[in-house]
Parts: sequence; C-alpha cells; structure tokens
Amino acid sequence: MRKLLVATLFVLLVCVSINSAYAYTNSRYGFSIDPPSGWTVEEPSYAAVLLYGPTVDGLRVNVNIQVESTSLSLAEYVSAAKTNIATVLPGFNMIAEGARNRINNVDAYELVFTSTLSGLATEQKQVYLVKSGNAFVITYSASSAKYQEYLPAFETSLQTFNISGAGLDWFWIVVIVIVVVVVVAVGAIVLARRRRKPPTTESPPQIQNPPPPTAFLFL
Repeated sequence: MRKLLVATLFVLLVCVSINSAYAYTNSRYGFSIDPPSGWTVEEPSYAAVLLYGPTVDGLRVNVNIQVESTSLSLAEYVSAAKTNIATVLPGFNMIAEGARNRINNVDAYELVFTSTLSGLATEQKQVYLVKSGNAFVITYSASSAKYQEYLPAFETSLQTFNISGAGLDWFWIVVIVIVVVVVVAVGAIVLARRRRKPPTTESPPQIQNPPPPTAFLFL
C-alpha cells in the first residue's frame, strides 16, 4: 500500500501527457472509464492510467487510477490508507470522508484532503473500491483554487467507471429477462401443440395375391 501511495504522490508532479482519448479500457486490471471531454490519457509504469486535464496554477489537473491486489475489505483498506497517507503527502490535512453511492454496483468510500507540493496548495479526492481481490484507488487532483471548478467533470467521468463483472446495467437485465420469457413461452406452445397432435397411423401394407402357378402344357 505504501508503494501505491508513493506512486500517487509522484503522479501529482508529472505534467507530460500523450495521445488524446474519449474512452478507455484497461484489459490488464479489468476496468473501463470515460475520461472528461478533451482530456488525454497515459499509461505509465507507476499507475494503471493517468487522465490529464488543463494546466492551471502550475499544476495539471489530473485523475489517476491505481490498482493493488488485497485481501482486505473496503473498510479495512480505507482504514490502512488513512494511516499511511499522512506520512506520504506533505502538509496533509483531511477535509471530509465517508461512504458514497455505489459506482456501477460496487461499494465506494471517499476521502477529500489538501496537501502542499513544491509550495503549491493542492486538493484531492480519493475514491476507493474493492472488488474480486483488487483495490481500485481513483484520485482527482487540482490546485486548491481550481478544485471545485473541475470537480463536476471528474464526478461525471467517475460514474462511467466500471469493473468487469461487477454487474449488469438494468437495461440489459430487462432485455435478458424478456428474451428468456419469450423463449420459454414459445417452447411451451410448441410442446403443447405436439402433445395435442394425434399420432400418425399408417395403413398396413396391402398383401398381394401370389401369381397363379405356371401352367405346363404337355403335348
């Protein structure tokens, strides 16, 4: 966990970005997310993915996602994270924390805190999810002065975050149920018709009379 937090700190100091993107899927860790419109994406070695926004007040607004295998529950993982964050982030100050609405059928918990990096006041929101032995830590970072301005874009993007196998969208659940009902109904109708249909009787083969014996003519 400490390595993950150190990587998060390193992300805050990175300002170089590459290719633009409108949607992102990570097959290695089994998750997907739609970045905020106009943001760019990078896959560095120290994070599963980085989403970059504009540079404001000397800090590039960004969202980074870290993934770590864990045997802890969500509550246990958050508790351990809070213990370690203060030792990693300089000038750490907790502002708020608490459980939040589930994200695509997965329980989530968030921390909001400030810190100081190279004399720059920053504010971050970290959202934690634990699913199938993996902890997903999604961190939004911006200067304290611009934190609220870009928060809605982060929240909109966060709602698209999906862990493979975490659950089906309600629309597809309804579609699947309808398909199953139709298949069962059609099968029942076909079976009922087969049961009502009288068995086919074939007329016995006609017995042909044997030909008359061959007449021998004696002269």
